[in-house]
Amino acid sequence: MALLSNILELSKIESGTLEMACIPFDPAAVERQALDMLRPQAERKALVLTSRVAEDVPGEAYGDPDRLRQILVNLLNNAIKFTGQGEIRVEVSRLTTLSGRDEILYTVADTGIGIAQDKQQAIFEPFTQADSSTTRAYGGSGLGLAISAMLTEGMGGRLWVESLPGRGSTFFCAVPQDRRLRQGHAPKTIPALWPKAPPQPPSTSWKSVLIVEDSEPNRLLYQLFLENLPLALSFATSGEEGLSLFEHHTFDAIIMDIQLPGIDGLTAIKEIRQREAASGCAPTPILVITAHAFREESGRVFEAGCDALLTKPIQKSRFIEVLEKLLQRHKEETTGNAACAWTTPPVTD
Repeated sequence: MALLSNILELSKIESGTLEMACIPFDPAAVERQALDMLRPQAERKALVLTSRVAEDVPGEAYGDPDRLRQILVNLLNNAIKFTGQGEIRVEVSRLTTLSGRDEILYTVADTGIGIAQDKQQAIFEPFTQADSSTTRAYGGSGLGLAISAMLTEGMGGRLWVESLPGRGSTFFCAVPQDRRLRQGHAPKTIPALWPKAPPQPPSTSWKSVLIVEDSEPNRLLYQLFLENLPLALSFATSGEEGLSLFEHHTFDAIIMDIQLPGIDGLTAIKEIRQREAASGCAPTPILVITAHAFREESGRVFEAGCDALLTKPIQKSRFIEVLEKLLQRHKEETTGNAACAWTTPPVTD
């Protein structure tokens, strides 16, 4: 439920429909509420949880306290997850920028595993953690920090991290507190943070796309990425299921994961190409999405018969760009050609 809630939140932010309140709130109270929610979790790991509010922090600021609390809960949950022993420190202070803007600064510091310098920017991307071993050891979907960064940006603030491997991490969340704002100010909407796909003309016919992916979060992510395009999406969770759908329906493109249960992605691609050759059909464009970008892996994928390769985590704009190129090429190659033997309309999800 938490994962689905995060994905829905991500979808609202991406579509530009998430509203931000602008009401008076107590910055210290937001910190206390977040600490109260996560304190039992820290105590179960015997972690010391401390807090401090600077004397110059105002008793009233203006913004969205619910979203700020959500950001703090995400940062605290992250700190507790990656700290085996030691302390987690939360502070609230007042910050004045060089331009003279007043900000409320929330700081969450831990004594956990830390983050390598070259991974510190990537952790704010959706479905991304520092490395694959992190996911195996600690779990999680890699959405909390991405959502926190987007919410902070939507409030006109900044979220960043300072960390050293083995020495812990300190996350900083700075949000403006503009005293010119007053209660009742119209809420604002976070603008879309990913580029939108160009609108399709009404005359464009719908295309059918088969997505073969065993990971539910990834299937939901692709569906969210493609929801505004004229595409009929079908889903398969294994290589066998993907081949069965391909055999009984016609698709304009296939999105294929490599690490699949049962028949893996490479074997499924080879089987698809063999069936197309036997039936005299034009090859269906296949876009492979994989977590591995090794040269050997790429070579095997293209030898199997794929047309394009993207590595995770994927960017929405690049994902749509590559898929649209494959669909356009397939349209040009099949114009005037005889249809394949299987012509049943595709199953939509």
